[in-house]
Amino acid sequence: AAAAITAGPIFAGGLVIFGAADGRLLALDQAGKLVWEFAAKGGIIVDPAEAGGRVYFGTENRFFYCLSAATGKKKWSRRLQGAPLHPALIHGRRLALAASNSVIYFISRRGGSILSWEAVPSRVVHELAAAWPMILVSSGGPSLGAFDFSTGKRLGEHIASGPLAAGALWVSPLVVLVVEDEGTRRQRLVFLRPPPASASAAAGARSPGL
Repeated sequence: AAAAITAGPIFAGGLVIFGAADGRLLALDQAGKLVWEFAAKGGIIVDPAEAGGRVYFGTENRFFYCLSAATGKKKWSRRLQGAPLHPALIHGRRLALAASNSVIYFISRRGGSILSWEAVPSRVVHELAAAWPMILVSSGGPSLGAFDFSTGKRLGEHIASGPLAAGALWVSPLVVLVVEDEGTRRQRLVFLRPPPASASAAAGARSPGL
């Protein structure tokens, strides 16, 4: 029996690419014909991401892969300490990935080496958000972290008055949060103005704005 589709689809180079519960990543052309198929170790439960003609995805068995989008040929693979929770955030020569061990990995796109990693206070429930040169990490609790994408260093942290009900949004020049009141379950919007990245880094792990 065919395995359930559990990730995707995404569109890359005229192909439709999606993942299945049995660990297969498949690519179809516009006529629905199978172009290539790759067997990964573990079910694919998070949407793949594509950049520069390459597809990046992970499995529930904690493997992370980079394939050619055109051919499905493996460029590299890496075993992590946690399974990917969300699609990778890709920019320049690196990518950022939130994993189930409450760690944000910064990985080289070229060879898959782990450039750095940072632990976060709780499970990363929401997708990473780009606020270049920062990325925003929204936890399942009240914590919002900001990291320098180019170095992987923590720039600051904001502790909201309640748990974050959705991932942070960057609407320049503001960070927008949806914060839930644990007593009433009502939600409200909170707007933050982060300090410049250089000032935030110099100030240490926590700053008033973020």
